[in-house]
Amino acid sequence: MDEHDLVLVYEASSEVESVIYRTVLQEAGIDVTITRGGRPMVPGDVFRTQGAHYLLLVQSKDAEQARQAITEHQAAAGATGENEGEEEPVPAFSSRRWVLLRIVIAAVAVVLVLILISVIPQLLR
Repeated sequence: MDEHDLVLVYEASSEVESVIYRTVLQEAGIDVTITRGGRPMVPGDVFRTQGAHYLLLVQSKDAEQARQAITEHQAAAGATGENEGEEEPVPAFSSRRWVLLRIVIAAVAVVLVLILISVIPQLLR
């Protein structure tokens, strides 16, 4: 597949969704490349990031057929109720945010302890 002739036909919000649409396109006889952050996605990639977007790219000559296959799949999924009852996932705190939150809580606790240490002796007099 010529990398210079690739066009974006779909942006998936998860790896699972990208694999589903890759399968849809491959079943339609269309070669597809999935990239994330400008890098090709390889099975077992250990450098996954939360909230990453997966770009499905095809040759420009196949773009219209690919978009049509995706649209047909989405219509079929909606007609069969595949997505019924699913809620939007709640974004989880990243480990960095948890660490930052813990540091802030610890800092507030230290400040409160220091205030209490300086106020209690004055109250006992």
